[in-house]
Amino acid sequence: MAAGEVLAAPTTSVRLVVGADPAGLAAARRARTALALHGAVLDAVALAPDGLDAADAVAGVEAARTDLAPLPLAAVPLAAAAPTGLDALRALPGLLPDGAAALLAAPRGPAASSVHRTASGYRFDLRLGLLPGADVELARRGDDLLVAVPGARRGVRLPSVLRRCEATAARVRDGVLQVRFVPDRALWPATRTREQVTT
Repeated sequence: MAAGEVLAAPTTSVRLVVGADPAGLAAARRARTALALHGAVLDAVALAPDGLDAADAVAGVEAARTDLAPLPLAAVPLAAAAPTGLDALRALPGLLPDGAAALLAAPRGPAASSVHRTASGYRFDLRLGLLPGADVELARRGDDLLVAVPGARRGVRLPSVLRRCEATAARVRDGVLQVRFVPDRALWPATRTREQVTT
């Protein structure tokens, strides 16, 4: 099975372990967006504040609460080497409190993407965990919406109802990339009946 299929499988979720310093938090933000862009579920972030003074550790945790909300946060000690394998992860207090089963049974969040009917057309939401002002580039190639964010790029297959539409605007709101579409009149007969959109 390809790595992408494993990440997107309904039984897979991801838990990150990062330092509580600015570089670690920046890496967690990039990873959150890249994972979401590829359909993976990030269910928690473990912060390793060791090596920081008390004030910096507190500041790091507070920044993580703001930037990574609503993800659960856990604090773990900094290890001498990166934890590899389930045995090493089990040894990290707070990361797998109920063992490997907790990781595999983690509840999945809302769908990574959804379509909503609007007064003028449709809105396509991609839950990428983006911060306000995030650098996002969009392009259209056939039935795919090409999405590029710092450190990740992917072609997202558009739902069928949007393949006959044109993208007119995009914004980031509450971590969600919202792209507005209007019907391409050359592809939508004027007498077309209103479609039911599954969200």
